[in-house]
Amino acid sequence: MDFVRSRRNVLPMLIAVLASLPGAAEECARCGAKLCDPHFLEEKAAIEGLRKGLAAAAPKDRLAALDAYADVSRKHLNCRTPASAKALGAALLDGDKEVRNHALALLQETQDPHNGAALAGQLAMRFRQWLEKPPKTDAEKLKWDQEFDFYKSLARYVNGTGVVEASPAVADFLEAVPRDLLAVAAENCTKIRTHAVAVAVLRALERALTLPCRGTLQSAWTTITGCDVPVPSGGTPADTTKYFVACRKWLKEHQGDPDRWMK
Repeated sequence: MDFVRSRRNVLPMLIAVLASLPGAAEECARCGAKLCDPHFLEEKAAIEGLRKGLAAAAPKDRLAALDAYADVSRKHLNCRTPASAKALGAALLDGDKEVRNHALALLQETQDPHNGAALAGQLAMRFRQWLEKPPKTDAEKLKWDQEFDFYKSLARYVNGTGVVEASPAVADFLEAVPRDLLAVAAENCTKIRTHAVAVAVLRALERALTLPCRGTLQSAWTTITGCDVPVPSGGTPADTTKYFVACRKWLKEHQGDPDRWMK
């Protein structure tokens, strides 16, 4: 117990010392795959402070907690940990849209995209499933619109990371049925060039033959795959069927091509 109390008493002083040394954390030679001990303790204290701050009743206090945490995260850009992204990601579920949007902006600015893509992607998949259900009342419609706006921001962020960890979420976006959701997916998939996303784009394209997002999906398919199967122009349904058969064959033939897909 005495040792624990001693560490608790020393920790605030240690953080204050670190904060008084501009650039010290950014240039720390001991931080590599893991944070060095002093910076680990600093981050641990900052995570606890963020958790307490996000429990505040007033949105302005939660925003202040996010900013305080971001200040610490900016010192650790040479080692951005999964724990740090997870702590910041908790604010993506905040009930206030300003808090959520600010948390997403800070996730993009201060966290490793590999960690952020996985975290935000999992959340976006939950949003997508919820948004699949059409609103029935005016109140539900208002809520739906708010969540849809945030979903679009999540989709832009996840695609924008350009990392392979985003692949499961981006492929999931493309399974959307409502045209509004599918349009968002079509606009936010081209930076994740994995075989799984290519398969999902092709399936979405088959479902979107009469939808406004068809052209966007067709362009995404070409961008992601580089597929050279000619697109039928004003052809018959039989021509369209032949096109998709040829594209599926092409996907199968190039599935194991190491130079074509992200790793």
